[in-house]
Amino acid sequence: MSVRRWLLVALVAAAALAVQVTAAGAVWRYARPALPPLAAAVPALDRAIAQVVAAAGDRAAVAIGPLVPVASCQDTPLARGIRVSRTADLYTDPGQEDALIGRVAGALPAGEHARRGTPVGGGPPPLTADLGSGVNPHVTQLAQGWLAAIAATGCRAVGRPAGSVPAPAAATAAATRLLAALGTTATTWRTDSVSCPAGSIVTVATISAETDADNLRNRLADAVPATARRFVSGANRLAWRDGGTSVVVAASDDGRHITVQDTGTGC
Repeated sequence: MSVRRWLLVALVAAAALAVQVTAAGAVWRYARPALPPLAAAVPALDRAIAQVVAAAGDRAAVAIGPLVPVASCQDTPLARGIRVSRTADLYTDPGQEDALIGRVAGALPAGEHARRGTPVGGGPPPLTADLGSGVNPHVTQLAQGWLAAIAATGCRAVGRPAGSVPAPAAATAAATRLLAALGTTATTWRTDSVSCPAGSIVTVATISAETDADNLRNRLADAVPATARRFVSGANRLAWRDGGTSVVVAASDDGRHITVQDTGTGC
């Protein structure tokens, strides 16, 4: 076979390969399994958290956390995604954890199939529910007087959650005053928000510069409003609720910083 004919055969083969690659790309783009988008699950997460906070009422001081990727997932070899969760921390008096979980369970709609599970580690039976769309919130005790309500998605397409909302000026000012009373200042700020039918729940959180974080309850005793309900704690933490506002001041895990969370509940 002549060189010219070899070149012609090679060109035809290359063209055929290009067509196959293009076709395969089109099949991958339009026929691969598609996971539901992350953004579509956020309203369900918000609803789960808002229901728990509303049910707790003034029985707890609350704080809302951010959307957090908790695990990668793979429904099929061609459909990889992530699971995302949001948490609300609830602080109540030690000994009231079981009653608070029961209050939340009784407030959830019957269609969400709220049920109490098996107690773990001597704590009260945790609560689980089913909001549909792969969102299954649960409420469990983390420590004395401290509960966590966690709502997580099923496997979702990788995406970017919505940006944070602006921090309410009143909450920022209140947290700044508390840190000043403790002889320190804020270093970083974060705002997290959950929508609800009547408005929103907004938590403004900050952490201080390195400072003395000891004996917070006594050092801030005069900062608690006279109208507030203060919750007892054996930890180095001070939490209170004054109407629709919750405040939680605690030492960081390393004991060298102070965290402040100011939450306004408009639900």
